[in-house]
Amino acid sequence: MSRDAVTQPAAFGIVYKPPGTVRPVKYTIVANDQGWSKNEMIHLTSK
Repeated sequence: MSRDAVTQPAAFGIVYKPPGTVRPVKYTIVANDQGWSKNEMIHLTSK
């Protein structure tokens, strides 16, 4: 699998945070590629 493997770019969802607040978030679903380091995943998901 290539390093560019993204299965669903720019999906949107809602995060529920106590006490009853909600926050819309943007997220990306990536393929499980064992070649990716933890730092690469943190950088990808912190946008």
